[in-house]
Amino acid sequence: MSNFVVISPGDPRPRQWAKTLKRRQDSAHPARRWGTAAALLILAPIAALAFVIVPCPRDRWIASASDTAPGLSPQSAIDDNPSSFWQANEMQRPGQWFEVDLGARQGFVRVTLALDADHRHGVPRKFLLLGSDDGVNYNNIIAGGQGQSPLTTVDFAPVSFRYFRIALQSEAGDPSQGQAYAWSIGDLQIYQRGWQNPLAVVSWLRSLITRKEKPAPQSSSPPNGFVPPSTPGIAPGRSVNFASGFTPNRGLICSGAAAITAGHVRLADGRQWEVGTVFTSDRINIRSFHTVFRFRIDQPAADGITFTLQGVGQRAQGGGGGGLGFGPQGATKGIPKSAAVKYDLWSNAGEGPNSTGLYLNGAAPDVPAVELPSKLDLHSDHVFEASISYSGMTLNTSLRDLNTGAMARHTYQVNIPAAVGGPDAYVGFTAGTGGRGCVPMILSWWLDR
Repeated sequence: MSNFVVISPGDPRPRQWAKTLKRRQDSAHPARRWGTAAALLILAPIAALAFVIVPCPRDRWIASASDTAPGLSPQSAIDDNPSSFWQANEMQRPGQWFEVDLGARQGFVRVTLALDADHRHGVPRKFLLLGSDDGVNYNNIIAGGQGQSPLTTVDFAPVSFRYFRIALQSEAGDPSQGQAYAWSIGDLQIYQRGWQNPLAVVSWLRSLITRKEKPAPQSSSPPNGFVPPSTPGIAPGRSVNFASGFTPNRGLICSGAAAITAGHVRLADGRQWEVGTVFTSDRINIRSFHTVFRFRIDQPAADGITFTLQGVGQRAQGGGGGGLGFGPQGATKGIPKSAAVKYDLWSNAGEGPNSTGLYLNGAAPDVPAVELPSKLDLHSDHVFEASISYSGMTLNTSLRDLNTGAMARHTYQVNIPAAVGGPDAYVGFTAGTGGRGCVPMILSWWLDR
């Protein structure tokens, strides 16, 4: 018998056979059509989210500026507080800048500058948006813009940098006519596409779902991303919050020449051969952390200060002079089970009179050392901001002169828990003076894990 069927033109059987086959397929897979529709319903929103523009997380941002009006910190422009703002201290002129360290390289496509409603003269007249990967070389022009009140929005093609700067290109006001318009920022935000940071999309969606009325803003806030205890002081094991200054009996133990006075920690009072230390009364988990503190060294002759983590106790001390309150001096031994970053005014062993460095287990904090650039002079009576972060085996440090904007960075490979004898340590500062003195002042400090 033949297996072939002869089909003549116009024969309706092929069409009938196709319909029969389709019915059999649909009956064998009744969910096929519904599955396809469901897949489209799920995938379409996901694909759309890849192109939605969402705000970048600001939990690790650190802001700075070329000049700042008293009491109007650059951090106020990124603190989620609608009543706070940053303002420059001088009339707008080319060369002024506002900068943000995003904490890590991030992609972004939009920048917005919101102006506080009561500061209509604070609009930046003309500016460039610049990007950098090292915070020093700003050779990458992202876009240009001109301020608009109350909100300035600048869109551009996708870019990716860690450091972002707004650089002024023109003046505003006429001093001869009594006009001097400084610029200000009430809120700065950077936005990215969903595909640039899927986690940012998740955070954005969560904020939409769980959005609550925000509590009344506080009069002063620590750098953005730090969630302080209910009152200033120490949250045992977790955090330190003295971002608005220091108050006695808030979880710090002062020893030697150190004292809390006028909202600051004074580590020494200018006399010769002093040692002063201040440490947390409770241990802090230091397996990973980020800390920022501001300090000024008055009467800056000798010798210097350290930021120290140690496993000995609340009142641990090293020697004065070149020991900086951390290392040995004469018969006094250094602090064992410790790690310290120094800020040194005096050359004791050829390290130079303006240096920093990392030292372990109470070793003499002299050499090896990192010489600071001349534009970052610890003898200048300026306010300095130090930022130190630790994760894995990497310690990243930076030091910025808040008067001039000069900055230096250095990275060390170190196992801090091994050095201090465990995952928890007393954290604080030491200072030492020798044949000449100084008055080191810690102005503010916060630390979070």
